[in-house]
Amino acid sequence: MKNIYLLTLFLANVATADGQFGSYHYYHQARTKGEKKFEQRTYIGISMPVMKMNMLSQYQDPASGNISSSLFSVGSGGLGLSKAWGFMGGSCAKLVTIDETSMIALDIAAAAEIYNYHIGYAAFDSNNYKLTYTYTSGDANQDLFCLVMRMPISVMYKIGNEVSCAMSNQPMFSAGAGLAPSFIESSYANESGVGFKLAPFVTAELGMWFAKLRACYYFGNYTYIQATGDYMYTFNAPGDMLATASSRGSFVLSLLFLPYAAKWGGDNY
Repeated sequence: MKNIYLLTLFLANVATADGQFGSYHYYHQARTKGEKKFEQRTYIGISMPVMKMNMLSQYQDPASGNISSSLFSVGSGGLGLSKAWGFMGGSCAKLVTIDETSMIALDIAAAAEIYNYHIGYAAFDSNNYKLTYTYTSGDANQDLFCLVMRMPISVMYKIGNEVSCAMSNQPMFSAGAGLAPSFIESSYANESGVGFKLAPFVTAELGMWFAKLRACYYFGNYTYIQATGDYMYTFNAPGDMLATASSRGSFVLSLLFLPYAAKWGGDNY
């Protein structure tokens, strides 16, 4: 009887140890998979940014003191968009699990937008006392170049296969808002400038399988450059002209690919 009691106690201890080991094993497996999910949700792709650039030009005649002020926008007054492109990459981490196919996530990305505008140099209409712009093709000094580098950080609601990392849960949808620390570099007419701005933004995504479209709108007023000097106009005048390039917000549409989606299984985990 004593031997049976000892054998029963031994088997109970083994079962307990196995249970503890099994619990650790599943904990370790879940933790490892959780760590992999951040990597598996990695996305990278190209962007098409849209930003309405305004150019405020002011010329003061030192003799009369009169100020001529003209505001031009892209598509009018001689201003034109030469090129605009960008790229984006990032990933997301789960903050709150709602169910197997939905969650609240922290999305962290790196992005860049490049703009090039044909501005030209100012010409003066003495009859109407107005400034106009004329652009000479091939003269890079007449172009306004802008580089915007951002780090968009947002809290997003996500549903679909991006949550579970499983191909069986289609499609994927996300929406959220956040802040984007933004570094801005610009140049025009031998002048250059740099700046920093914390830009609030809203974003939404829609995708299937291994790709998704992401739309972002960044709020805020941006001053890209303030340039002054007699080299910015073509007319012979004793005064200087002040040119200020600015915009109000920007819209960015990105086509993003999830390179690790090929490793996603058919089941949730």
